Amino acid sequence: MRPARPWSLESTFRFLALLPLAVALSGLLIEVARRGAGVPPSHRPAWLMVTGTGVVHVCAMALVAYLVRAHQFSWREAFGLLAPGWPRSWAKALAATVPATLVAWGLLQISTWALDQLGMPQSSQAAVEAVRNAAHTWERALLFLFAVITAPIVEEFIFRGVLWPFLRDRGLRLSGSLGVAVLFGIIHGSLPALASLVFLGLFWIWLYERTGDLTTTMVSHALFNLTNFVWLLMTMESAPA
Repeated sequence: MRPARPWSLESTFRFLALLPLAVALSGLLIEVARRGAGVPPSHRPAWLMVTGTGVVHVCAMALVAYLVRAHQFSWREAFGLLAPGWPRSWAKALAATVPATLVAWGLLQISTWALDQLGMPQSSQAAVEAVRNAAHTWERALLFLFAVITAPIVEEFIFRGVLWPFLRDRGLRLSGSLGVAVLFGIIHGSLPALASLVFLGLFWIWLYERTGDLTTTMVSHALFNLTNFVWLLMTMESAPA
């Protein structure tokens, strides 16, 4: 189910202009908290990641709510949430996520190998480093909440729910899908993971177009993040001290 009418230029541009401010607010809060706690600039403990992520997600959802209200849509009209037949759509989405995850992992391995051959420095995503640096159970629990629950919801609303339809409905299907997928990969801040994230960005656009229900991409996204979170914990536990 598509929105009753496309996202308007004025409201969407205002949304896109305010979104970086939410990220900047998160960065400022992290810096203030870091200095207040006397944490060195080179060290980013998990609780800092938790603080910043929470601020970004709350601000982003407030902006999505503003956009929906500005267009006088219901959430179902705007994003097709829980459209009729959603249990079957969810089942298909989960089934399609398994091979998509394997492809994404393969691309990550190829990218890592290629960067290693080129002698280029590699860095993990900030969220991955936060999990590795988490010293307390509550920190890992909050990181799990953000990674598996809130991040899929927030990111799907922004990238597949707003940006992609905004470009698609203006005739930019090919360039729009590529642009949204590349931007989705870039914001995660990891060069080795860029190719796999771009692929996933395109996969979730395809899934949204196929089902018309943004909850299917949220469920798929959550399954992918859950798989990676569990894998990361398993490899951490099995690694030598």
